[in-house]
Amino acid sequence: MTASVFGLWRAFNLRMETILSAFWKKAGSALVMGAGISGMHYTGIAAAIFDPNSISTVNPQDINDVWLASAVGGFSLVFLAATLLISAFDAYRAERAVKHADSLRQAYSEIEARVAERTAGLARANQSLLEQIAERKAANERTRRYRGTWSKCRNPNARSCLGSFTTAWVRFSRRWSSTSTS
Repeated sequence: MTASVFGLWRAFNLRMETILSAFWKKAGSALVMGAGISGMHYTGIAAAIFDPNSISTVNPQDINDVWLASAVGGFSLVFLAATLLISAFDAYRAERAVKHADSLRQAYSEIEARVAERTAGLARANQSLLEQIAERKAANERTRRYRGTWSKCRNPNARSCLGSFTTAWVRFSRRWSSTSTS
């Protein structure tokens, strides 16, 4: 019984392998299964005790040998055909599952490429925004400094105020043009 269970377990473990890679392994498990089944039959026959003085209640002429052979052969063919169909259906579903897994793997890699592309685009946009923020902060700081220069000019001499404002504006515009072009 252990040998047949081992043969079944081995056959189920090998069902996803290809025919060429698992041929000898499957043949070996089939031999183990056959040895287990024949061993169980011989054990059952050896365990049976038949009394030599027993009388059979069935008349040998009442057993139709042709009908019995036809019934056993027919049921065996139906069982083997059903097993073959189930095996073919299982192989079809396994092949279909592999195709679906491949298509999912391909879709996943395409999505990963899109995510990487968009992440890089967002990183560039973020860097550009950070640079613009830094430029605006620097411009705001310069504007505050030059406004401070203009507010210091509250003296009655307007020409000196206008001259210091013009000088400050020229410096500001030069710095602004040099930072905005670079």
